[in-house]
Amino acid sequence: MYRILIVEDDFDISELLQSWLTEAGYQTAEAEDGLKALEVFESGQFDLVLLDLMLPRLDGFGVCEWIRKRSDVPIVMLTALDGEDEQLRGYDLRIDDYVTKPFSMPVLLRKIGAILRRCRDEDRPDANLLRYRDLTLDLDAYTVMRGDRMLELTNREFECLRELLQNQGVAASVGVTRPSSMRLTVLRRPRTRSPKRWTMTPPPSMLDRRAMDSP
Repeated sequence: MYRILIVEDDFDISELLQSWLTEAGYQTAEAEDGLKALEVFESGQFDLVLLDLMLPRLDGFGVCEWIRKRSDVPIVMLTALDGEDEQLRGYDLRIDDYVTKPFSMPVLLRKIGAILRRCRDEDRPDANLLRYRDLTLDLDAYTVMRGDRMLELTNREFECLRELLQNQGVAASVGVTRPSSMRLTVLRRPRTRSPKRWTMTPPPSMLDRRAMDSP
């Protein structure tokens, strides 16, 4: 579960953020001033920081600068300051987003989700690669490799393989409606007395034909 640090001196806003984030499935910790934020951040591990700018004892820029010397954790600034200078200074300190008050909680939740997904994918450089034995499907480049050979597949065949590789080991009942782009080859029937259950694996005949056609 993702942990988010809320740094906000306005109790009502802090309580609102905590309520929405908890309801969305996040864990939260709170700090009501800049120095408390440093203490809380140092005592735990967080996936994202929501940071107000106008804080007692140490402002948000000071908190951000301190965090950036120690961590690349995503930081979203939440502030009533909407001037260009403040925004540029924030981005110079490598914040991930700058949100002005008043803000929409549903929109803020979407922003948080997008930032966390991006960070997760950056931590997993092969997140958009699907593999099955010597077959590699690259969802970004829209290419298929078998060993060191690139296979020339049609869009329909590529989508078929993607569906299969994303659902490896999934058993489907005969007669279940499937997407039109999904062409299945049944290789074997499991040794079970449960009727009408089949295991889906990528169609080898198509892959073998493409491999032979490749130079």
